[in-house]
Amino acid sequence: MQELSKLISLDLSWNYIQFGRTTFTSLPHNLTNLEILLLDFVNIPFKLPKNFSSSLRYLSLQGTNMFGNMSDSQIFHLPNLQVLRLGSNPLLTGTLPNFNWSFGGSILELDFSRTGIFGKIPDSVGNLHSHWHLDLLNCHLSGSIPESIGNLTAIRELILSSNNFTGNVPSTISKLNKLVNLDLSFNHFRGSISESIGNLTAIRELTLSINSFTGNVPSTIGKMNNLNNLFLFSNNFEGSIPDIFANFSELYFLAFDTNNFTGSFPYSVATLTYLRILELQNNLLTGPLPSNISGLQELQLLDLSFNYFTGATPPWLSVQHNQLTGKLPNELKSNYKEFLGNSNDASTTSNKLLPKQVWRSMNLVSLNLENNFFQGPLHHSICDFINLKVLILARNNFSGSIPDCLGNSNRFISILDLRMNNFHGEIPRFLPTRLQYLGVYGNQLGGRGGSHDPWLTVQTW
Repeated sequence: MQELSKLISLDLSWNYIQFGRTTFTSLPHNLTNLEILLLDFVNIPFKLPKNFSSSLRYLSLQGTNMFGNMSDSQIFHLPNLQVLRLGSNPLLTGTLPNFNWSFGGSILELDFSRTGIFGKIPDSVGNLHSHWHLDLLNCHLSGSIPESIGNLTAIRELILSSNNFTGNVPSTISKLNKLVNLDLSFNHFRGSISESIGNLTAIRELTLSINSFTGNVPSTIGKMNNLNNLFLFSNNFEGSIPDIFANFSELYFLAFDTNNFTGSFPYSVATLTYLRILELQNNLLTGPLPSNISGLQELQLLDLSFNYFTGATPPWLSVQHNQLTGKLPNELKSNYKEFLGNSNDASTTSNKLLPKQVWRSMNLVSLNLENNFFQGPLHHSICDFINLKVLILARNNFSGSIPDCLGNSNRFISILDLRMNNFHGEIPRFLPTRLQYLGVYGNQLGGRGGSHDPWLTVQTW
């Protein structure tokens, strides 16, 4: 292969190839006219070569088990390089270079994600004026983000997640008005979010979760009406959730959970007709849910647990540890995955029976009603859940016998938890072949069921 000196492009990605280490290491240097070299996930452990062909424009060596120190290589001095991808090589170490390179104005993409690089982001990062993608996910970087990050005015994706960054996020980041994806999650950022963040009007995914941000969420986020995903969970935000979502026609995932938000459920959230997942659990939210919440037709997961909501119980899942009152809903939409899990305080004032109409979903995978005040028999319509894998009804007041269908060996159930109820009769003689846990203690059940596989855990006491 080294004789192919006129070769311009070489792509061996995702192949099983046997090379001698010497041959492989010398390959980038001997192919002197090579402009494109792609060896992604070709598992040939080798040391990062010091020299590369100066004609390289596109170099991608992701997931090769490459090792060495980037600081010892000439890779950062290639005059024509536009794309450099070295991600998923955890044994590759070194620090980010001084970005005052001769090609600093033309480099378009840098991916050092999941490598062992350490240190700080240098101030010279601001010299990457044409840069559109910077991925530093899951490295060992620390320190603060330099103010010069605001000079990357062409950037579309900035991913700094899962590092040890600290300090405030510089307000200059609001100059990056072409950003489509900003991910600062899993760091130690603190302080409040600047109102100027609303200038990022092209953004589709904003992830600030798992940091130490404080203060109110700026209402200017309402100008980001192209958002698909908004993740602010696991911070120390406080105050009301701003009611700013009326014009968010493409929002699919909204996660504000595990903060210190107070006030009521924002009315405009219920207008998000394409919303699939809404997580507001672990806050201090109060008051009733808005009447238009039933308009969330595409919703697959709604978690309002660990709040202080009052009013009628909504027809969705995971409303735990609240003060919800009223009748349970008459139907469960077919695309929801769970329903009313772990609700200590979700008592119903006028009818505590679980109505037969609830059991409809053909797509239900996990149903968790643990620790509520449901009572009455378990309807045989639960047998309609042909894809159910997890059924947890523990710590309620269900009564009657266990439906025979739950003993059908062809069912997919792996966890069946009926503990601490008032079931009576016999444990089903035949159990699903995939069953791994069966909890039945705290009932009035007799028998031991049929023969059990050795990996099945049965709790009868």
